[in-house]
Amino acid sequence: ELAIDGAKTFFDTDSSEHHHFVVDGENTVIDIPAEAVDVAALPEPPAGYEIARVDVVVRLRKIDTATQ
Repeated sequence: ELAIDGAKTFFDTDSSEHHHFVVDGENTVIDIPAEAVDVAALPEPPAGYEIARVDVVVRLRKIDTATQ
């Protein structure tokens, strides 16, 4: 389950570790393989906590070719 913008929820049938592109203004979610994302510097978690996982959502918008 992938919650986007609070009210929108997408169900992802791919249970492997991966991330997502989300296309603004569309109901489109595109998978990103986990190895394609490099999260090099995470902050230390607060005392008493550990990082369980990192979920990356990259938001896309279509390029307006009329203005280029």
